[in-house]
Amino acid sequence: MFIPYSRYVRILKWLTLALLAYVATAFVMHILWTQVLINTVLPHLSWKPEYITTVVAVFGTTISIYLFFWQASQEAEEMAKGFYGIIALSILIGVGLCFTSIDPIKALYWSAVINGVISVPIMVVMMLMAIRPDVMGRFVISFRLKVLGWVCTAVMAMAVIAMFWSLG
Repeated sequence: MFIPYSRYVRILKWLTLALLAYVATAFVMHILWTQVLINTVLPHLSWKPEYITTVVAVFGTTISIYLFFWQASQEAEEMAKGFYGIIALSILIGVGLCFTSIDPIKALYWSAVINGVISVPIMVVMMLMAIRPDVMGRFVISFRLKVLGWVCTAVMAMAVIAMFWSLG
């Protein structure tokens, strides 16, 4: 919080090497790659509420709310101290939750579901802003990104609607 982003970004870049553990795991585990390929191309879909809710959770972790604002906070970092204060407070709350009876995995799961639900209106507003020249100036998104953005927003919305429908 007290170190400028430009200084610790180098540390964060090196820490991403830890992600190579996922690659190493693929080599250590016995994986049936033909089955992986088949399930990737032809996934097993289910209309069970748990399945649909998990899809929303996966989307929610992929399109997390903080990602919407992270770039903006980097741009305004000199002002964005409140942003880092919120991050620090969130970390402290997370540490505090370790001393409660709350199951951390369930908490992460349901926070991902909430992220998925909340993402829909935020994505709509972002798309509406991204196509407006009076807001974006010369940085208005291209037609291809506009189509892709609206498709992603629609898929996210359909997943959330399906989740609520299946739970109802």
